[in-house]
Amino acid sequence: MEFIFKVVNAGSIILEKQIDEGLIDKDIHNRFMFEAQNFVVKIKTLYESIKENQNLLSDNDFVNFPFKKQIQMWCNFIESQSIYSDREVENKIKDSGYFTGMETQTVEDDNHNSLKDNLEALLEIFDTLLNFLHFTSHKKIEGYGNVDFKNISPFYIPSIEQISHLTNHKILLENVWDKIKFRKWDYKIYRENDHSTTPVYYYSPPNLRNLKLERAGIIRKSYHEHQSALKPVSFSRMRTLRQELDSHSESVLNDLFSLKTNVFEIGVEIIEPKIQFSMQSTYSKIGDSFYQKNIDEDGDVSLEDIYFGFSYLLSLGYLYSHFSHEIFDESNFKMLCPVVSITRIAADFSSKFSMNKRTAKKIIEYFVLFPSTPNRQKDVFSKPLVYVGNDNIVFTPYIVGQMNLDRITERILSDSEIDESIKGVNLEKELITALSSSAHLKVNNSKVRFNAFDGKEVEYDLIAVFDGKIILIEIKCLNTPYSDYEQKTREEEILKGVAQVNRREEILIKEPEEIIDRINIELPKENPLKEDIVKIVCTDVFHYTGRIEDDVYIIDSSALSKFFLNPKIEVTEMKDTPIIVDKSYIWENNPDISTFKRYLRMPTAVERILLNLEERTRPVMLLSDDSPRLAFADYILKKNPYDRSEAKKTTIKVGRNEKCFCGSGVKYKKCCGR
Repeated sequence: MEFIFKVVNAGSIILEKQIDEGLIDKDIHNRFMFEAQNFVVKIKTLYESIKENQNLLSDNDFVNFPFKKQIQMWCNFIESQSIYSDREVENKIKDSGYFTGMETQTVEDDNHNSLKDNLEALLEIFDTLLNFLHFTSHKKIEGYGNVDFKNISPFYIPSIEQISHLTNHKILLENVWDKIKFRKWDYKIYRENDHSTTPVYYYSPPNLRNLKLERAGIIRKSYHEHQSALKPVSFSRMRTLRQELDSHSESVLNDLFSLKTNVFEIGVEIIEPKIQFSMQSTYSKIGDSFYQKNIDEDGDVSLEDIYFGFSYLLSLGYLYSHFSHEIFDESNFKMLCPVVSITRIAADFSSKFSMNKRTAKKIIEYFVLFPSTPNRQKDVFSKPLVYVGNDNIVFTPYIVGQMNLDRITERILSDSEIDESIKGVNLEKELITALSSSAHLKVNNSKVRFNAFDGKEVEYDLIAVFDGKIILIEIKCLNTPYSDYEQKTREEEILKGVAQVNRREEILIKEPEEIIDRINIELPKENPLKEDIVKIVCTDVFHYTGRIEDDVYIIDSSALSKFFLNPKIEVTEMKDTPIIVDKSYIWENNPDISTFKRYLRMPTAVERILLNLEERTRPVMLLSDDSPRLAFADYILKKNPYDRSEAKKTTIKVGRNEKCFCGSGVKYKKCCGR
């Protein structure tokens, strides 16, 4: 902190000298001091909180437990919480008689978190804590790998409760800092009540509407994956398979690898829709590169092989939890998260998938989180098998089941020799092919590239004509962002696309003949003006859909294709026989440009979620009465947007002079109601 104060003071002295010499205006000095003091306050409050956290952490007894016992206790805690969560969801489904796939994401009553939020927070705490435990236990891990600890219950141990709170506290502080550093979040000072003199530093983004759209995009992606993997036919089949499982013995609890072939095949079939959905998504991005064996140093493992690993681990985890959760008792944690050897699990994988043992072990080890794993790859979301010494790992079904397949494959692609640029080319081809099949849209299929009036080359991704207007689309293929830094870099790509499509508009207006000579469709005007052009940046991620930047609409390829190819909106309840409880249309008969623009501002899939999002303050836990008071903005899903009672709310009921429901801060008539 002293160093920061010295830097600020030095900067102030330099600027004052430049003012005296007439080199700069005094306003520059004032702005510098304001920004510098603002920054110092941010650093100071976070620094004080982190220092308080470290002091308490150094006195925690849990760090003195053997590493294997630490991991077993934490894995047991996570798995047990997943059991309680599952039982709560089962009760919800039983009460309603159907399920939508959103039961875990909705926040009820006055809670701050949904069931999904709580479990994800536990995983994040465990993931963060692992780095610390690896640091404190690195040299002692091998010595305890084969020790059988008797008491591995995580309950009623104050040091575990304290270390989980401290880790969560650290995560929240790091989240706030990342938002300050990468996303320009700033604070406002409030008071806890009218009589309090203690300041509360409340952090929020420059644009709350963008944060709300981002949250809606994350929820929508989760729902989209759920719906795509759970078709009515697979839902019916899964019910039959689960009933069949109930008739088998529980011998798997004594030996993870004692599953009969026909029982394991049931597990494979149950998780197959999830595997197929992710595989198809990855294959559509990179084509036949999917089968190339070049994602490891020796070049003998392909992405297809990694998906065999997904299938094996997810099936094993599902089956084991199916049997263990039924007999779970807090008095006995021995069978909840078994300790198994890497060699044995690799041999079982090799046998069940008819794969050579060397390749099988390589694939299994890809999912093992070793202490020596590079930091960039060191997380339980990608590597759920935590190494505890002597060739052993802890197998935690819930952690295995939460593997993010897309994130893992995206990381593999970025680390491998497979050319990632092919993803953008494939997305462009896919979108042009899809939109070309619409009877309402004329899509150019020829290459448009030339040197423009500004002396630089220009290339048009997609030009189309719709309802007398020219549609210019810049296509951006992006990896899904999972951190504030990744959000920042993806947003920069989006804004780069905005600049590109605006330049293409300018060139089209100034040099229309250059475009007309190169396209195979007829433009509605030979000399188009700005009002004749609709500009779009289309990407393959959901986080930015609904944003408008510099007169350019941002939308994802799924939502864009739906408008032209499948305007029907259905909400389905999953029962013994799935039934459609709500049906509506984005447009009927023929779409027009005003309907299209309104849809670009607020696609139906986003609108449904946005209506049920509510701003919620997230406070950072106080470690003492003297702790700095910190909080930040967030959004929660207050109601299930696909529940029967909510499904009918397909039109916005809001006064034209009231603030828009989307969170823009302006009147409805000037925003989504235009």
